[in-house]
Amino acid sequence: MDTIELLEKRIEALEKENESLRSNSTSVRVTYQEQADYQESQIRFRTVFETSRLGNKIIGSNLKILQLNAAMVAPLGYDEKEEIIGNYILDYTPPEFHDDWYNLQTQLWDLCTPSFNLETCLKKRDGSIIWCSVTSILFQDHGNTLGYTIIEDISEQHKLRKHKEYFISIASHELKTPLTSLRAVLQLINRIIAKDTLISDKLMQLTKNAETYAIMTIPGKLTTPFRGKLTRQFPGERVQREL
Repeated sequence: MDTIELLEKRIEALEKENESLRSNSTSVRVTYQEQADYQESQIRFRTVFETSRLGNKIIGSNLKILQLNAAMVAPLGYDEKEEIIGNYILDYTPPEFHDDWYNLQTQLWDLCTPSFNLETCLKKRDGSIIWCSVTSILFQDHGNTLGYTIIEDISEQHKLRKHKEYFISIASHELKTPLTSLRAVLQLINRIIAKDTLISDKLMQLTKNAETYAIMTIPGKLTTPFRGKLTRQFPGERVQREL
């Protein structure tokens, strides 16, 4: 009887051991699948990262450049990305724009903002600058919180925007003085007309028409000198545009 009980216990122990082995085998298969899925996602990420036409880089919380793609190398005037990896983004930023990156650093890592966008300048190898739109998002990698940053060169758009602002400021200045003076004179005439009953309705209407004509036509006449080619030199550039 003792032998039978001993065998039964032994069989029970073996069944538990087999069940444990089967469970471990399933866990190993799951682990292998998870690893395969992870490797596949890494390959997809690297493909997108490396082939993007926009500059892509990965930075640490200290603004150190950990990785970047080929599209980020050429705009900065370098030949190989190894020349840039390991340096800090501030090494490629004019001093007067360092605060932009400190702001990004604060927003992402201190305030945990999921993503952040800004416009700033980067300094090329030859010392010239490019205007960039910067978009950064946070992601986790082996326990570290890193910033995935996309950089788009917007130098041309920035240049056009500056010329537009310059044109508007000049046009506003040229229009302000004559229009203000003319409207003041016309308002004075209207007051005189309103008090003098001998002035005909026809003359009153003529005065109103003159005011309307001034408002509608003077802006076009004053902006005529700006039509055609406008050349304006801003710091570090000289462009000529057709308006």
